[in-house]
Amino acid sequence: MRFLTVLLVILVSFSHSYAQKSAGIDLINGEMYRTAKSFFKKQLNDPLQKSDACYYLGEVYRLTGKADSASYYYNLGLQTNPENGLCLAGKAGTTFSKNEAEAEALIKKASSAKDYKKNPATYVAIAKAYFANNKADNANTALAKARDLDKKYTDAYITEGDMLLTKLSGGDAANKYEMAIYFDSNCKPAYLKLAKLHLLAKNYEQATGALDKLKAIDANYGPAYKVLGELMYAQGQYAEAADAYTEYLKTNEATTNDRARHAAFLFFKKDYAKSVEEATNALKEDPDNIVMQRILAYNMYDAKDYANGLAKMESFMKNVDPSDIIEADYRYYARLLTKNDKDSLAIINFRKALEVDKSKVDTYKEIAQAYEKIKKYADAAKTYETYVGAIKSPMNTDYFMWGRDCYLAGEEINDAAIAKNPADSLIRKAYFVKTDSLFQIVATNAPESHQGYLWRARANSKLDPNSSLGLAKPFYEKVAEILEQPGKEKYKENLVEAYQYLGYYYYAKDDKENAKKYYGKILVLNPTDEYAKKALDSYKNK
Repeated sequence: MRFLTVLLVILVSFSHSYAQKSAGIDLINGEMYRTAKSFFKKQLNDPLQKSDACYYLGEVYRLTGKADSASYYYNLGLQTNPENGLCLAGKAGTTFSKNEAEAEALIKKASSAKDYKKNPATYVAIAKAYFANNKADNANTALAKARDLDKKYTDAYITEGDMLLTKLSGGDAANKYEMAIYFDSNCKPAYLKLAKLHLLAKNYEQATGALDKLKAIDANYGPAYKVLGELMYAQGQYAEAADAYTEYLKTNEATTNDRARHAAFLFFKKDYAKSVEEATNALKEDPDNIVMQRILAYNMYDAKDYANGLAKMESFMKNVDPSDIIEADYRYYARLLTKNDKDSLAIINFRKALEVDKSKVDTYKEIAQAYEKIKKYADAAKTYETYVGAIKSPMNTDYFMWGRDCYLAGEEINDAAIAKNPADSLIRKAYFVKTDSLFQIVATNAPESHQGYLWRARANSKLDPNSSLGLAKPFYEKVAEILEQPGKEKYKENLVEAYQYLGYYYYAKDDKENAKKYYGKILVLNPTDEYAKKALDSYKNK
């Protein structure tokens, strides 16, 4: 009876220890490194668990890029138990680059260690050591041995999936994660990795399915919320992305970079106040975080805090490494410059943004608008021409803005300029001809609107300044026809413009009846119009 009691205690203790170790491995596979570190450090006080705990602490440090700390814990584990197969494998992984023969000897010793040679975890550790040193074939052999010892050992499948993923074999990696789930339907890291893999492949429905299953197992599983946030962001659901990250930030795993990501999602959500708050808090912990610096400046632009935004952006651009500047940095810097009436400098930075990413063709529109602000209409027109040529389906407003800039560019060439350089008259004419052709497109696309006809009328009026040819007449007549309809009262000035042209046209043709008709219509709309009064008075004296 005493023997059975002792045996039962040993079995219960072993079962508890195995379950704990499995839980810790799941933390590492779920990239919950802070929690894993705390988990295994608690085991350092237990002589029976210390050496294994040292190996897993070493793995946490290895995976977070702290090689010296990883080596420290592998060696500490071997001081506790020189025959610990896990720590021998871990140390081998750090030895290959210095002494390959010694590393192989450590692995041989690990695979023959009394208490570890039949433990699948040992061969997973060996596989990781090999793979970290670009020995994929050896790693695969070790994983096969792990599966031979225990075909249900999920860490072997997860590890192989991770290795395949680094080789961009996404489909094969997914199969390994699914095998882990097959043998353990509650394997949270496998569901998490499947979700991340499908997200990477833009298989959003499958990613959502994996996350749904994961949340059904553990609704409070922190890493799932991080992946959910990225999934929502990828689909343009910024509010949901920000909400998911809000939940993730409640976990112990959240880093300053995660807060930076959250601030970015809040920015895209247009929750500028919260985004600024998040970015400001993150900068208190990490003042040199360039992501937070740029997000703060971006927020200030969109919150219309242009002066402070420009100060932040100028500081950022001055201090950041040029290699870290992205297209959006130049674009937002340019936007802040133009809002602070520094349009020439803004144009330079808009063009730098295009040099970084030529696909962001909407930047051409912003360049054109900056040229318009400083009344460089010829440059604005040329920029709109580039923009329209770069997109598949220009909008009517694009033709409108291009045409208007052509018209204003033509108006800039006045008679004084032509007197100095007669060739400029041909350039002016070309601008008005181009204006007419562009507004013909506008009128064709929107025949119910008067705008296309109005600007065609204006362009043709410039081409026929004395109205002798009546080039503008049919277009002003169309403007009048449209604007005389009910509900068009707000366009009264445009209607008066049409009546003025038509009145003058008939006056010059000595068509008294029609001239009086149009001048009379002007006075109905504007009884104090002096030009119309004088024209009608002139008929009284004839």
